[in-house]
Amino acid sequence: MEADRRVDVFIRYWDAYRSSHERPGTYEWWRGYLFSEEFQNIRFHPQVVQLLVRELSGRPGRRDFFHVTYMTDAIKSLLWEAYGFREEDGDSLRGDLQKLWKRLHPKRTRRRMKGRKKRLVKGAAIILILLGSIWGAYMTDDGRMLAPIVLALLYYVRNLLEE
Repeated sequence: MEADRRVDVFIRYWDAYRSSHERPGTYEWWRGYLFSEEFQNIRFHPQVVQLLVRELSGRPGRRDFFHVTYMTDAIKSLLWEAYGFREEDGDSLRGDLQKLWKRLHPKRTRRRMKGRKKRLVKGAAIILILLGSIWGAYMTDDGRMLAPIVLALLYYVRNLLEE
């Protein structure tokens, strides 16, 4: 009974976090809560682990390079610490707990950051190509200059579909 109440409290806190993660002091509050006895007693509760795995799985339809999620690297690091995960735990865990370990693993987080930077650079390059093409078409008064715009858009869409 007490565990169920604590899980419900965690879910309410988490829902509030998603909409207020950018407010000052939020990170510090979560640090205190995740290391509190209240959370530590329920951290392995299946409902809590499943919620975090689902949240960390991402949203497949939202992959544009401008999208910033509330699952920041800072909160992932905090969860990694709160769960007491270690490098060698990966093979000993099973089910949703192993999925959570994988999604919170610091190496994976760094790899995702590199991927985001790569997509941002690609997007910026495509925008520059588009702007250059539009400027060139305007300056030369030649509609054929718009062909690179179409090619750049096709290239960008293809890359998004591949990722």
